[in-house]
Amino acid sequence: MAFNTLQHPPEAEMRLKINEARSHIADEQYTRAVASIQAAVVACGCGSNDLHLGKRACNVAQCVRAVLSSENDALERVAGGPCTCGFAWPSCGQSLHAEAIDELAKCLEQAGRLAAAFSVALGLIRLNPYEPMGYCRAVRIARRLWSGAANLPPAVARERAVVAKDSGVSSGQPLGDLSKPLVRKGLHSVGKNSNRCRSQYDIILNKMAASLRMPEGLRDPMKELPREILTQIFSYMETPALIGCLFVSKTWAQVLTRDSVLWAQVILGRPGNPGRNLGSFLNRHSQDIKTFSVNNSRDFPLTPERVRYLMALPRLKRLHLSTSKPLTPQIYAEGMLNDLRGKSRLTHLRVSGISWTLVRELIACNGQTLQVLDITDQILIRWYDFSSLGLLPQVRKLRLVGSRTPRGGVTMDRIMSSCPKLRDLYVDGIELEPLHSTPNHEGWNDLRSIVLGQHTNLAPRLYVPFLYECTKLESIEILIPELTAHCEALFAVGTETDGSESVFDAGFNYDRLSFPRLKVFRCRSALHPTLLEHILSSAITSGVLQHLELSMGHSVYGSNTVTNPNANGNIIPMRDLTFTLSDNILTLGLHDFNWAPHDNSSGFDGAPFVDWVKQFPSVETVSIYPGAYSSAAMVSVVRPLLAFDNIKVINQDRLTGVDWDEVKKRAKARGKQINHIKDLVPPKWESFD
Repeated sequence: MAFNTLQHPPEAEMRLKINEARSHIADEQYTRAVASIQAAVVACGCGSNDLHLGKRACNVAQCVRAVLSSENDALERVAGGPCTCGFAWPSCGQSLHAEAIDELAKCLEQAGRLAAAFSVALGLIRLNPYEPMGYCRAVRIARRLWSGAANLPPAVARERAVVAKDSGVSSGQPLGDLSKPLVRKGLHSVGKNSNRCRSQYDIILNKMAASLRMPEGLRDPMKELPREILTQIFSYMETPALIGCLFVSKTWAQVLTRDSVLWAQVILGRPGNPGRNLGSFLNRHSQDIKTFSVNNSRDFPLTPERVRYLMALPRLKRLHLSTSKPLTPQIYAEGMLNDLRGKSRLTHLRVSGISWTLVRELIACNGQTLQVLDITDQILIRWYDFSSLGLLPQVRKLRLVGSRTPRGGVTMDRIMSSCPKLRDLYVDGIELEPLHSTPNHEGWNDLRSIVLGQHTNLAPRLYVPFLYECTKLESIEILIPELTAHCEALFAVGTETDGSESVFDAGFNYDRLSFPRLKVFRCRSALHPTLLEHILSSAITSGVLQHLELSMGHSVYGSNTVTNPNANGNIIPMRDLTFTLSDNILTLGLHDFNWAPHDNSSGFDGAPFVDWVKQFPSVETVSIYPGAYSSAAMVSVVRPLLAFDNIKVINQDRLTGVDWDEVKKRAKARGKQINHIKDLVPPKWESFD
C-alpha cells in the first residue's frame, strides 16, 4: 500500500525507514540497518537525532542502580533526568520513534553486541517510561545475558562482563535478578498510564511476570476490576462453573455471592454436572433467580418435586427445560401444579423433548402471564392437542417444532383461538391442517412475522386462507419447497370451495393483498409473478422491503408439473419480475433456477440471475441455491458477482474442491466473504430476548 506522503510525511518516512531496517537486519547487514534507524529517528521531528551509542557506561550504571533500588519509582525518576555525563535524554511519545529504537536494540542483539543492545533498551525506557516496549526488550536481553550463567558461550560471557563493568558492580556480585526488578518497575510505571491504548507488549510484560513466578504476575481480577466488568465476564459462565468459582478464595466467594445480578440467570449446561452444592446455592439465591435453564436434564432429572420447587421460585420469569431422554410420562400427574396457579408468573417458557403432560401442566400454571412460548422436539400422535392448552391471552411469540415426519396436525384456527394477540409465529416439522370454513376468531391483526420451516407440511385442503388479513406483517418466511399451489392458497382471499376436493379448483383472488410494512420475504415455493406483485408491490413502493428470496422451481418440479409457473425457465427475472427492482433491498436470494435450453438437461445457465442482481445497487448479501448442479456450474454465477463492488457476502452450497479454493481466494482478494451454508440460510429465532 502506497503512503500518502503529502498528508503524513513524517510518519510515512519513519515507517519506510523502519521497514528498510528490518529488511537489512534479516539480511544481516547491520551497519545499513543502523543507518536506516538513524534516518527514521531524524524523520520523527522531535528534535532528538542522537542514538547515544557512544555513551554506554553512564547510562547502564545509572539505570542498573535504579533497577536494583527498592523504590518502584526509582527508574521512572532516572528516566526523567540527564545522564551523569550531562547528556539530556530525549522524551518522545511517538510510537514509531520507540519502534525505531526497539529495532536498534534488536539489531545490536542479533549482531552479538549485547552490552550495547542492553544500553539501547534502557534508553528506550528513558524515551517513555510509561510504555511497556522498552521493559520487554531490556528483560529479553537481560535474560539472555544471565540465563544458564554457568555455561554461557564465551561471546555472551564477555558481553556480560562488559555490562557488569559499566554498571559498577563487581564481577563476583550476581546480577541474575535484573529481570524481576525490571518487570516489577515496568508493571508499576506502565500501570500509571491507564488512558493509553494497550498493545501486545502489555501482554508480553505480564506473561514475563507470570513466567518468573512473580506475585505481580498473579493479579487477582476480583481486586482490580470494577464490579460491573466482573459481572459481564462471569455472566458468560454456566452455573456449575460459577459455583466452582465460589471455592477459589474467600474474596471470590464474597464478591460473587453478593452479586445478585449475576445469579439472576441459572444455566445448567451439557454435560455439566450441577454439583453437590447446587441445592444450597438455590436456597441461598432463590430471591435472585429470574431465569432458569436446563440444557439437558440428564444430570438434573425433572422430577415432580424439582418442577414444583422451580415453579415456587418467587421471582422466576423465564424457564428453559430440555432433555434428550425424558422421564416416563406417567410420573407426572394431572393437576400437579394446581396449587401454584396465580403464584407462579412465568413470562417465557421454552421446552424441548419434555413430556407433553408436563408441558400442559406448566402452561396451565402460567397461561395468563406467558408472553413467549417455545415448544420444540415434540413427537406427538395428535398435535391438535394444542387446543387443550386453553386461552393464552398474553402470548406474543410462539414456536412449534415437531418431528420431521408429521404424525398429526394442528389447524391455524386453533392456534388463532389460543393466541389471539400473537405477533411472531414459527412452525416446523408438523402438519398444518385445513382451517374450518367458519373460524371462530377475528384474525391475527397484530401478527408481525411468520415462519413455516422446510419440514412443515401443508394439508392440500387448506380451505380458508388467513394471511391476507395480516396487514401488519413485517416478515414472511415460507421455506417449504415443492408446494407452490399450497403456498398460493395461503394468500388467497374470499375463496369458496363449492364442494370441490381442493381449493385450487375454485380459483384464487389476490386483489385485497397488501403488506405495506413487509421487510423480509423468503419463499421456497415458485409463486406466480402476478401473486408476487400483489404481495410485494406496496412494500417495494414504500421502500420498506430489504430482504427478498424467491424460487424459480426448476430443480424441484418436473416439466409437466402444472402447479409450477416457472417450469422450463418460462419466468425470466428481468422480464417478469421488474416490479421487484428497488434501491432499498440489501439481501437478495434465488433458489432452484436454471435457464439452460430444454434439450440440454445437463447444462446450466445462471446468467439471467446475474443480470437481475445488477439492477439492485444497494444489495450487500446474495444467497445462491440453484439446485443439484455441479460445482463448476456455480463458479459461472459466483465469479461475476464477486466483481460487483456493492456485494459483500455470498451464501451458497455447491462449491467444492479446487473451485471452492479458487473462489475463496478471489473473494479474499476482493475483500468479500463467501460462505458454504447447506440448503439455505436458517431463519432467526430468539425465544429468550
